[in-house]
Amino acid sequence: MFSGCSDKMLVEPVVKKEVSSLKQIKAHIIGKKSFLPDSIVQDDNSFVSIDYSINEKYNINGKDTDVLNLFNPLLILGFPLGDNLLLINSNLKIMKNNVLMKEYNAKCLHSYTRNIFGNPDFTSMRNECLEEIKNNLNSQIINHIERGDLNEAL
Repeated sequence: MFSGCSDKMLVEPVVKKEVSSLKQIKAHIIGKKSFLPDSIVQDDNSFVSIDYSINEKYNINGKDTDVLNLFNPLLILGFPLGDNLLLINSNLKIMKNNVLMKEYNAKCLHSYTRNIFGNPDFTSMRNECLEEIKNNLNSQIINHIERGDLNEAL
């Protein structure tokens, strides 16, 4: 009956997820401090700095057709009204003495097809995406730590 209701989330890049690592990067944080990967710890006296930024885009499709939807009898069966999209791009740069050592990117696309039975909560969609991005970046960093690529940042 609720065939028009769908909720999807895609996160890129796809990385092998690491559970945890005891090694952490102590760094001075520039930019966003919320939803930082767990492998990064704030230390204002460190020579390593982290520049972390997040860019969010919201796209609500189908709003122009809401007037036409008033006359659509299929809405009672869950026919979709339109799509709501949220795209978050994140960029994390690890620098030592103002020289770029490593750069990580992750993005999350969260879509929700709205109908008369359900509309999205953009706050929860955003928080879910940011949590997935945090985990993705953390896995990327831990994979590089385990390979020895970030030894000079530890």
